[in-house]
Amino acid sequence: MDQTNYRYNNNISDINFRYVFQTKKDHGVIQKSVKMDYYKMIDLLELKNTNDDLGVSYNKCTTRQLQKIQMTLLRDKDLNIIKCNVYVNNQIIL
Repeated sequence: MDQTNYRYNNNISDINFRYVFQTKKDHGVIQKSVKMDYYKMIDLLELKNTNDDLGVSYNKCTTRQLQKIQMTLLRDKDLNIIKCNVYVNNQIIL
């Protein structure tokens, strides 16, 4: 199976996560937006040079791994993330 199909023949460097989180400021709650490329995200989550549960390196950036990271960010209540999407060349894919 060709592992480049999931990227629509783009480079991994074209993939980024964009998420919105809530934080308290003064006496209210504000929302902040963050854009982070794939390699920086896996480094931050300490997944760089590790394998997923199927034994595939996170450096391969499969669709399944993108979905898993997205769901991890959304499910972690401590992060207060209310929205998370994955983009390739400014087009939303997840």
